[in-house]
Amino acid sequence: MIFLQREGRTIRELSYSFEADGYVAPDLTILAEHLTRSNYITEWAYQQSPDSIIWMVRDDGAMIGLTYQREHEVVGFHRHSTDGKFRSVCAIPGPTQDEVWTVVEREVAGTVRKYVERMENQFGGEGSRDAFFVDSGLSYDQGVEDTVFTGLEHLEGKTVSVLADGAVRPDVLVKEGTITLAAPAKVVHAGLPYVSNMKTLRIEGGAMHGGTAQGRKKRISHVIVRLFQSLGLQVGYDGEHLERAPFRTSADKVGGAPALYTGDYEVKFNRGYDRDGQIYIRQDQPLPLSVLALIPEVSVYS
Repeated sequence: MIFLQREGRTIRELSYSFEADGYVAPDLTILAEHLTRSNYITEWAYQQSPDSIIWMVRDDGAMIGLTYQREHEVVGFHRHSTDGKFRSVCAIPGPTQDEVWTVVEREVAGTVRKYVERMENQFGGEGSRDAFFVDSGLSYDQGVEDTVFTGLEHLEGKTVSVLADGAVRPDVLVKEGTITLAAPAKVVHAGLPYVSNMKTLRIEGGAMHGGTAQGRKKRISHVIVRLFQSLGLQVGYDGEHLERAPFRTSADKVGGAPALYTGDYEVKFNRGYDRDGQIYIRQDQPLPLSVLALIPEVSVYS
């Protein structure tokens, strides 16, 4: 059983311990206490399928997720933000997975409004044409190519990201509920952009003469990123030095979307020694990105 402690900042799990021969309630937020140190949880909901995730709304409008799969010893926190503030969350059964519904407060055209929005189902397509990775967005499938798409009055005056026929287009401004693309397209997804960031902990590679690499100077010469059906990857040694992976090949149609990439992508780090040894991953485009593994080559200075 997962429960929230009275002050609203500590999440605990109640389970039976054979070692203690009784019930124990360890603190789960000790793994990411910075997420609730200055804020508290106002609402939460449990999404069982397709992944076991507890979604929590913080008092400041941020959304926190806790991926909880105890049988696999997975307890991982993640923070989600949007152009606005989350105010409520619930999960209800859907035809293929549990659906997560939220109330989001946004300021649009100078007016504060509350929208009821549903999280998109987990992406499982074979191509980027059906990828939906925007907030408060709409999808169009008109059957005939066009450049003008209407119905975006709820994002009036906002700059939106556009994925047209699986290819990323330049951001456009919503005017009178309408966006105009530079080139025609049939299948279009348009909505508020967001950036996904990942930073690893300080790497442990051991020392040449035994002991730990923590606190020692170390160098990552290159890293292999193992991907599954992904596009738009950026990787580097800090947030200011990121390399964008070029997935387009000569086999891809000119002007069309490149195929989703599954496999290993190698990045060389042109950097000297430091004491952290961290890897940064970023996705700033409305495209799928699934990182299965990070395999670095590390040298530790003794």
